[in-house]
Amino acid sequence: MTTRNHNVTAVFVALLALASWSHGVVSAAQAAALKIVVVEGEGAVNIIQQKTAVAPVIEVRDRNDQPVSGALVRFAIQKGRATFSGARTLSVTTDAAGRATASGLTPIGSGALRIGATATFQGQTAAATIAQTTVLTTAAGGGLSPLAVAALAGGGIAGAVVAKNTISSGRTFSGSIDGQFVMTIVTVSAGGSTSCASTRSIRGPVTIEMEEHGDGRVTGSLATNATEAEIGSSNCGFGTGPVNLSGDIGGTVQNISFARQATSPSNTPLMVTITLTFAGALDNGIITGALTYGKVLSGPNGTATANGSGTATIPVTLR
Repeated sequence: MTTRNHNVTAVFVALLALASWSHGVVSAAQAAALKIVVVEGEGAVNIIQQKTAVAPVIEVRDRNDQPVSGALVRFAIQKGRATFSGARTLSVTTDAAGRATASGLTPIGSGALRIGATATFQGQTAAATIAQTTVLTTAAGGGLSPLAVAALAGGGIAGAVVAKNTISSGRTFSGSIDGQFVMTIVTVSAGGSTSCASTRSIRGPVTIEMEEHGDGRVTGSLATNATEAEIGSSNCGFGTGPVNLSGDIGGTVQNISFARQATSPSNTPLMVTITLTFAGALDNGIITGALTYGKVLSGPNGTATANGSGTATIPVTLR
């Protein structure tokens, strides 16, 4: 009985670690250990008629002000009309110099443009905002400063800026999920094996922000803020935890797709992986489809080894 309690406690601790990680909780010390320096793009002026735009370039640095390679950087259009080759977000990994470029920046309307950059590396995060301005032509820009005109003419401009297809105005679709699944855990030790089954619920809001393109494509993002909880008592020792995953959508109006995976921190002995996928279609202003949620765990569990899995497919209606 003592060994079983120890194994259950180890599983519970690993799941709590995953919950905190997926919810984006980072200590102040970790946040301060990583920073973003904007190398190019801040204050830039993009001219649609001349097909010019300044692709933001950022550099990720550690607490010693040294470049960090292999960091995951997510660029996102926070304000204004622009895309990254048709998408509102772009994920890039920093190179050996710690730099990441938001290539494919495509302004599709004049006005203020604000681009967010978020870097993640070994549990640490950092964020920065890049402000730009987009004009239709230099003449329509309302009198660009000589310095701005000189910069635009200097040739230091990267990225195509003319959209090949008309994009409709973006729209937000909202709804919720409410489903159940059974997760079974098998723990093997020198004394034999034990197993338990836990019936779980997953409930909460789901949101899709989507734009339709003239060639039939759709781009945008999907986000969830649900909670996974145990129903009743199964003596598995599972606690509740958030399911807070988001990412880009793709496909067409009749085949909207999404896939996202999250894994527990590398310093957690028991590896827990959550997978979230969605497939659906837009018809008469309503998105209908199914969201599939899966969880797999495996690895050391005290003096034993644990393996477990569970999957739920939940109907979704978003309006």
